[in-house]
Amino acid sequence: MRNKGTTSPSRIRLAFVVTVLSVMVTGVALCISRSNVAFAATQLKIVFQSFRDGNREIYLMNPDGSDQTNLSNNPAADQDPSISSASSKIAFDSTRDDRFQIYVMDADGSNQINLSNNLADDISPSFSPDGSKIAFVSFRDGNSEIYVMNSDGSGQIDLSNNSASDFDPSFSHDGSKIAFRSARDGNDEIYVMNADGSSPIRLTNNSALD
Repeated sequence: MRNKGTTSPSRIRLAFVVTVLSVMVTGVALCISRSNVAFAATQLKIVFQSFRDGNREIYLMNPDGSDQTNLSNNPAADQDPSISSASSKIAFDSTRDDRFQIYVMDADGSNQINLSNNLADDISPSFSPDGSKIAFVSFRDGNSEIYVMNSDGSGQIDLSNNSASDFDPSFSHDGSKIAFRSARDGNDEIYVMNADGSSPIRLTNNSALD
C-alpha cells in the first residue's frame, strides 16, 4: 500500500468556498479543508472522520454534536468523506482492500461499495454538484493524477494527465470547473481546469507550498 505522504489529513483540501466553514447550499456539498468535515443540508447532519475507535472511521452527528454514529464501521482506515448533492450518498476512501479505494455508501452507512476497484491507490473523492460525477486522486499511472468517474464507478478518466503530482480535486458550484493542487511547476500551487480536464490554469504563484 502506498504511503500517502503529503496527502495526509493535515494537508489542506481545496474547495470553492470563501468562508472557513460552509453549509451545503443549493445542493453543493462544501468541506472544511482536510479536517474532513462536511454538512448535509437536507438532513441537517454533519459527516466527519474520527480516530476514536483506534482507526479512521466515517461518523455522522447532528449539528449540536448529539447522536454521533459510526457509519463505516470497518477495521480498515475510512476517511475523506464527500456528500452527494441530495445527501443520499457519501463517498470516501478506504484501505479495506489492502490499498486505498474510493467507496460509496448510503447516508445511513448501508450498501458500502468499492467504486474505483483498482490495483493502485485511489483517494480524496469529491462529488460534483449534481451528484452524477466523482472526482478523485489515483496513483494508477505511477504518479498522482486527478481522475473523474460516474457516480456508479463507470467511465474512469484521467483529467490532469501530467507527470507531476496532482492532488485534492474540488468541483465549483456549477460543476464546470475543478480546482486542484499540483507540483507541475516545481512546488505545490493551486490550479483550476474545466471539468473535462481542458485548459488548466495556475492560480497561485509563489515560492511557498499552496
